Amino acid sequence: MAAKWKREGSSGQRLASRLGACKHSDESGGITFGGPDFWDCSASLFSFIEFRPEIPEGEKLRIFNQALFAAARKGAIELESILKQVKELEVEFIMQPKTRYVISTSLSIQPREQMKRCKVDNIIISFGRKISKAYTEDAEAEEMIEEMACRPLCTDPPKTYLPVLLFLSARSPEEAFHKGFEALDLLRGIWNLNENYGLFRITIGDVRTPINTIVLGPIHIVQPGTANPLKESWWYDPYYQGPITVKTIGPQMEDFYRREKRVRKLLQMHNYRADLEWAIREYGRALDYRNFDISFLKLWPVMERLTDTLIGNYGVTIRRTSFIFQEPQYHREVLDHLRMRRNAFVHYNELSRSIDTYIFQLKFYVEALINFHLANGKTFSNLSEASEFLDLPVDLKALKKKSHLYTRGIRFRSK
Repeated sequence: MAAKWKREGSSGQRLASRLGACKHSDESGGITFGGPDFWDCSASLFSFIEFRPEIPEGEKLRIFNQALFAAARKGAIELESILKQVKELEVEFIMQPKTRYVISTSLSIQPREQMKRCKVDNIIISFGRKISKAYTEDAEAEEMIEEMACRPLCTDPPKTYLPVLLFLSARSPEEAFHKGFEALDLLRGIWNLNENYGLFRITIGDVRTPINTIVLGPIHIVQPGTANPLKESWWYDPYYQGPITVKTIGPQMEDFYRREKRVRKLLQMHNYRADLEWAIREYGRALDYRNFDISFLKLWPVMERLTDTLIGNYGVTIRRTSFIFQEPQYHREVLDHLRMRRNAFVHYNELSRSIDTYIFQLKFYVEALINFHLANGKTFSNLSEASEFLDLPVDLKALKKKSHLYTRGIRFRSK
């Protein structure tokens, strides 16, 4: 599917017209943009484009900017001319040959742990070692890159996290980063789901730490397979506030991997695997924050996705979530309280001193939904069908009545 406009109409054209007014040409034919409207209009118009799903987030802005200049060089800036250039650049990116990349990062796991090398979505994940000499010819340049990557951090990077390497193929550093962390965050999501299940805690008089015990380090370096550190790219975590206590798995290692294997096996046979992997990945990412208000807001859409109500109303989200419990009416009331707390924060910036309680309440429901879908991955053909099941009446008499009516309907239509 090629790029298209998310919205049709005159509003996008007004943005394009204003961008045209910001365009300037020099004597040699070069194009520049300037003026107070440029940044507003370009940022707004960028949001109107729905890119091909295989285009990574980091490449979208590059493609848009190049398309804007390409359209400007050919004449007046029009919506269709911009979109045409975007489509051409998308194809150009897709047709690029893939090359090898190695991503260096770290996890809050005791470095002495003997973690097993594994593969997730054809990406090899190796633990306990940094980039080898095979990928680094210039040690001084490598140290310089690491130093530069750490400069934006507000505090020192962790010294006792477990080094992690990701080996993969991609068309660009941005695609390598996206693919690599989709895989690693899925694995982390599974680990943290298993470790967090049923957990509840309240922080009083101490520094709040993330709910997750296995979090990413703040620096991620993407190294192309050219053994040239000067071509490295790096990313950093702007929310990093310092290291957390590293996780020791120790004698529980066998059980740790047994639980991981169970979840991955269920996912492998799952009829709507992509939806559930997204939920596990975002569940893990949401619980990485020390700020539980952020965690709460990021966890809520996971519940919406698992009830197939990303575009819907809260009543349906609550009804479908409560269906999986033995006391649905009780859980509807708890979920309605969480809905009110979310709305108070989103619409009125109303913070609460009880956010520790609220985030663990919401976490309980998201975990229950994930486990429901994991257990029923072969029962339903897709998420929509599973959600139809969650829409059934909770009253046994009402269910039997519906079953009787469906049976009569089948007999009637079979005549």
